[in-house]
Amino acid sequence: QIYYIESLGRKLCICTNKEVYYCYKKLDDVEEEFPKQFIRCHQSYLVNMNKIRKLDKKHILLLDNNQEIPISKIRYKATQEQFFAHLRNKAFWE
Repeated sequence: QIYYIESLGRKLCICTNKEVYYCYKKLDDVEEEFPKQFIRCHQSYLVNMNKIRKLDKKHILLLDNNQEIPISKIRYKATQEQFFAHLRNKAFWE
């Protein structure tokens, strides 16, 4: 499963629980193709909300694999709202 996708210039770094894959594509295009459980928390990151362990006040996402992902100040409020809505929906369906 994919934890997050990071844009590294023209290359994307796709990080899973076991491996890291690289491809040439724009993060904007990938964001359109992926399910709504992936959130754009930063210009360079797309994160799987199912893998988020903690969203703290320092604008960092801490994932199950202990990777820290930055949240841009501009996207913090939207990230927080989407994540909490995701948690509510997940709790409702479980």
